[in-house]
Amino acid sequence: MDRPPGERAVILFDGVCALCNTGADWIRARDRRGRFEYLPYQSEEARRRFPGLDPARLAEAMHVVFPDGTVRAGVDAAPWIFGELSGHHWCEILHSAKKQPPVLGAKPNADGQAYGRYDSVPT
Repeated sequence: MDRPPGERAVILFDGVCALCNTGADWIRARDRRGRFEYLPYQSEEARRRFPGLDPARLAEAMHVVFPDGTVRAGVDAAPWIFGELSGHHWCEILHSAKKQPPVLGAKPNADGQAYGRYDSVPT
């Protein structure tokens, strides 16, 4: 069941990073309960909704903005994200044990590299 936009956490990611898009797509495919919205931090909407967030910091890691305004980034956001995805609590457990879960489903770009950058935000 999808939640209304104001009741969902917003995942901000680098829209021109192939790995970041793969990660956001992986989460989106498993977000069966509609817990998250997904926005490239470079988008006009992200800049309008979150003017206080520093684009340089957003470029460093995926960020989650919770409905109450709390912001978590990178590894601090991962346990919460995984805990919200049905059937992926094992990722939360691995993370809490200081082990990093593998990058699942990384798609190579045109150069065959999963960690490359796009020329623009994919649509």
